[in-house]
Amino acid sequence: MYAVLVEVNVDDDMVETAKDYLNQTVAPRVRDRGVAKAGYWLAPADGHGLAVLVLDTEEAARGFAGQLQVGQPPDPGSPQGVTVRSVDVREVLASL
Repeated sequence: MYAVLVEVNVDDDMVETAKDYLNQTVAPRVRDRGVAKAGYWLAPADGHGLAVLVLDTEEAARGFAGQLQVGQPPDPGSPQGVTVRSVDVREVLASL
């Protein structure tokens, strides 16, 4: 298994809007595509949010990560004030 780690910048005044968009649009879309085995989006701290998506293969993880561009919104419909800060792919060494 491989994880895609995505850190985003989130303007303080956009946190609630971004949270609503995430729950109403992004998470359901990822779930419906069946791309990820698991996905976790963590609340922002100091203007930085973090997402961890777990996929079956390195190829799938790199393909997902390749859709994200640093400095750009993580999703075409993302609220203004939310941009990708970093994207990384890592092998999952253990899980519960």
